[in-house]
Amino acid sequence: LLYHMQVTNMARQMVINYGMSDIGPWSLLDPSAQSGDVVMRMMARNSMSENLQQRIDEAVKEIATDAYAVSLKHTRDNRWVFSRAMVGGAWYLLHGASCK
Repeated sequence: LLYHMQVTNMARQMVINYGMSDIGPWSLLDPSAQSGDVVMRMMARNSMSENLQQRIDEAVKEIATDAYAVSLKHTRDNRWVFSRAMVGGAWYLLHGASCK
């Protein structure tokens, strides 16, 4: 759950702060929306149109879904690397200390 929240927050920053979506290459929120004050963030969110909020949510979901697919592909394509690293690590734990 923690990783899910981190990915969602990062994707939301990519869309809102850095314009990394079809919505536009500009920051979509005013500085009050980025403050630590919950009330200021809620007021800024309420000033956005519902359509814009929905487009942001869709862009965030697309980024997160695409990132998951890429990471899954890399993991599957490089499974042998992980296996070798685990075998090598296990060998070192069993024999490496005595080989010094």
